[in-house]
Amino acid sequence: MRIEQLEYFAEAAKYHSISIAADKLFVSQPAVSIAIKNLENELGCILFERSKNGLVLTKIGHKVLKKCETILKEEKSIYQLVEGEKKEPGERLQGELRVLAIPMLVYSFLNDAAYSFLDKNDGVNLIIRENNVNNVTADAVAGKVDVAFTMLDEEDVKRLEANKDIYIKKLTLEKTYIVAHKRFGLGGNLSLRKDELKDFPFVSFSNSHISEQNIFYTDTDKQTVSVMLKTYSLDLIKRFIINGKAITALSSSAISKMEIDENIDIIPISDLSPGVSCVIYNENSPKIELIKAFEEEVIHCY
Repeated sequence: MRIEQLEYFAEAAKYHSISIAADKLFVSQPAVSIAIKNLENELGCILFERSKNGLVLTKIGHKVLKKCETILKEEKSIYQLVEGEKKEPGERLQGELRVLAIPMLVYSFLNDAAYSFLDKNDGVNLIIRENNVNNVTADAVAGKVDVAFTMLDEEDVKRLEANKDIYIKKLTLEKTYIVAHKRFGLGGNLSLRKDELKDFPFVSFSNSHISEQNIFYTDTDKQTVSVMLKTYSLDLIKRFIINGKAITALSSSAISKMEIDENIDIIPISDLSPGVSCVIYNENSPKIELIKAFEEEVIHCY
């Protein structure tokens, strides 16, 4: 039994999907499938039931997942312990670090990274602000913040890579999925188009789904989705979803925070290109040690 097998199993359980887990892990679908199959063979039990609506944990699968999550958490804590012990108290990082990010990334993983980072570097004054994609990117390029985290398409990434004044690094490919209770009957679709969603009640993560530049704005009739609620709370969005009150659209990272059960369908959007989550900063910044340390923590938490 290897840590990699446990990690792949846990990711597949989070998303109820081999394909989404593979996207999140940056590996192929066969790699995830084989790892889970080998784990099942070693344990001598079936961890998932496969259905047209995705993966469903078996009774023993639920128990194994709890143990698996404990092991993975302990593995991470060992690395954090060693990193913290490498520095004497007087050698710990100090200063102010200004971070700017789009809301989805803040709530998906930056909050966890910030907590872990400050636990190791309590002399740092960490300031995290949120803004939309355009402003985050513009402020990062203009040097108005120390480090920025945003979501871009491949063309924007290439354009920024040509800018010699900044450093941009891809973190992961983020696909967007419709998340809906089975009562809406969307789970039978292999994928959905944006224009198929406007008649469903919709809860939006902040304003990220409903502006004119937004993925759910339809050019043909100038109507957006029917929004019931705009909120930054993934817990509140989850409540609407699991009670069958509305549907939503979330990135794979956000979905992983919701602990979605077998009554929820996750369907890819066919006419929406994946976004690339990125970190942007100036490698010549006088705060580069702080920036690199925070970037490393983010990668651990992603």
